[in-house]
Amino acid sequence: MNSLPPEILDIILDFHKHHYGTLFSLALTCRDLAEPALSRLYDIFFKDNFRDKPDNPKEYVEPPEKTLLRWKTVLHSSLVSRSTGRCRTYLPYYRYVQYLDLIELSHCLHSTDQTLIQELTAGSLKCILPPEANAYGYKTPNQRLCTALGRIFFNAPRTIRELSVPLITDHIFLLKWIPRMRGLHALYVESGLAIVGEVNSFIKRFCPDLQKIAVKYFPNYHIFDEEDPGYWAFRFLNGLRPNTLKHLDMGDGLPLGPSAFHAISHHFDTLTVLKINNIGEPMASELCTTHPPQKLETLEIGEDVETPLPFPCAVGEWICESRRLRHLQLRGQMVDAHVIRHVLTSPNLTLETFGVASDGDKVDLDGFSPYESLYEHLPTQKGLKELKIEVDEHYRGENLELLFDSLRKLHSLRALDIVKATSSGRSRQIANLASSLPQLERLKVCGGDLDNSFWRSLKVPKLRHLSIQCQEIWAGPNRNNFRFTRQGVLRFIRRLGPQNEGFLLEIDHPFSGVHAISSEEDHRRIREELSAHLKGTFLLVER
Repeated sequence: MNSLPPEILDIILDFHKHHYGTLFSLALTCRDLAEPALSRLYDIFFKDNFRDKPDNPKEYVEPPEKTLLRWKTVLHSSLVSRSTGRCRTYLPYYRYVQYLDLIELSHCLHSTDQTLIQELTAGSLKCILPPEANAYGYKTPNQRLCTALGRIFFNAPRTIRELSVPLITDHIFLLKWIPRMRGLHALYVESGLAIVGEVNSFIKRFCPDLQKIAVKYFPNYHIFDEEDPGYWAFRFLNGLRPNTLKHLDMGDGLPLGPSAFHAISHHFDTLTVLKINNIGEPMASELCTTHPPQKLETLEIGEDVETPLPFPCAVGEWICESRRLRHLQLRGQMVDAHVIRHVLTSPNLTLETFGVASDGDKVDLDGFSPYESLYEHLPTQKGLKELKIEVDEHYRGENLELLFDSLRKLHSLRALDIVKATSSGRSRQIANLASSLPQLERLKVCGGDLDNSFWRSLKVPKLRHLSIQCQEIWAGPNRNNFRFTRQGVLRFIRRLGPQNEGFLLEIDHPFSGVHAISSEEDHRRIREELSAHLKGTFLLVER
């Protein structure tokens, strides 16, 4: 088949743009259409190059068939090899795999034991076939897909560049397969149990190009019961070749001790992304004695102990020494007034994204509130593009207005997530704040009295994603006071223009609450209006 002109490809793909199954079939069977069809499917089903921990995954709201299709899309995207500059599709070139997400696969197929992994690594996947698959004596497309996937992993593990391993997998799996994955660049594991034993020495020996490691959670099992609670992390990290990691994400669970941080510091010359959310007090003290990584661009750091942060000024100064830092997230006791003041006012840092997350407003050893420090110093980072504030039970009345006054000065802000901070906010307050930010593209807010005045007052010319969490009110005259109507939402949609194309409207409300747009007819009209007017999407989440 000769290559089709680009304009013909666009016509074909536009005709099928809402028929996901057809796009998927085109990607599998037509060489000319494979790459552009997969690109369209990527735009629909968000694809990340490296799996990361989601803040609040909402995959449960997807219909099962949509989830499975999204997994197929991710799978078959990795079956397209771009190394030669030519599009190679699944049918003749199934051996080319670069990203194998066993976590996504096990979730989609509801696998809760080792059977999936065992059969996959044995070159067979018959366990995941539907019971009725063989009823008529022929193979379904899903059967062929699963069989081919088993052969891919069994016959060509050298092509795999990124691997995600589910919770049900232990370190024996990695010990068996790492020697065959010599091109591995990134490894994501859900459980720290997958990297105990000699996994580090196998990685050092067989995977010289490994640059990214992420661990979601470290269970507090007896095998980690050492004098230093971070011993297991120290042993794993210390066994890797120094200054090879660029991305390191150490998950929740056991607190990391000084020895573990010392092992992490062996990669400070190469690290660009560092996420450590479980540091203990000894590690916080050790942190202040080391020279910070100079190439660091993203830092997520948290301490979950109950005692106030020791040496907060020194911690703030340590962060500020990473002059290339652009993305910073503070969690737990790291949300400290002195730390916030240092990082927001330092001439060394020009932050693009900033976030704080804490269970409440805890004053530090000197009696200062971190949130007073936040809204006092936040305007100094005038180039800030993304901001996320996660805090419970603080921003009410005067405090909320002080925060809003601070936010109005961030004219470059493109994404704002203040769901928890606005649980007591009022419709006009929130709408007026958003309307004062001309560059805003994504907004996530909460409210207990949202009504049609919110939609009338909301004027954000570049907004592309609006997420509203309706806060249920159980007492007083405004109980369940979600008074915005379908007509209020529709009038808002019709005011939007071409600059809002692809608009995503997400409404999250209590399952038990009384909601003004709860009927199927309301949902249908809003979806149709968004699709016709802006090629947009409406998502309603009940919790």
